[in-house]
Amino acid sequence: MAKFLKKISILLDNTYTKIFLGAICVILLIILFMQRNTRQQLKEVSNLPFHEVNIEQVKDGTYESSTYSSFLKVAAKVTVENHKITKIDILDQKGALEGELEGYAKEMIDSNTCEIPFGDKNNIQFNKLVFISCINTALYKGVLVDDKTSENIISKDNAEALNKASVKAD
Repeated sequence: MAKFLKKISILLDNTYTKIFLGAICVILLIILFMQRNTRQQLKEVSNLPFHEVNIEQVKDGTYESSTYSSFLKVAAKVTVENHKITKIDILDQKGALEGELEGYAKEMIDSNTCEIPFGDKNNIQFNKLVFISCINTALYKGVLVDDKTSENIISKDNAEALNKASVKAD
């Protein structure tokens, strides 16, 4: 055991070994910080509002919403005509790469839904989830409520209150 400790002591006296161990410590600290940051973002995203919205239940109009997290702030305006998303204007964005949200908006308009495919399952895209929540919340404000169906997403009173507060008819 004494020989082993002597070899360790000699190794630790070497400058290159100290630099190597220092670099390993820095890398481990970076990895730990990134994991903590990812967990925090996941917790935030899981608390965002997501509603069940069928585009066929959204009446014509323009609806605004904003969604904020510690890493992305986005405000958008969604225009719906004949149960189709015709336009998504990004009113404010902080934290997204330039053009990133516009690309998501184009995908939503093309697919006529507030869902966006994620592609690689190993690549969690928190910005995409924040943007989906924003657009989803805007569309939710325009949900039609029909007294004849039992499949109402929200009550008639709540829908009317939301529509009066947020609809800006063209």
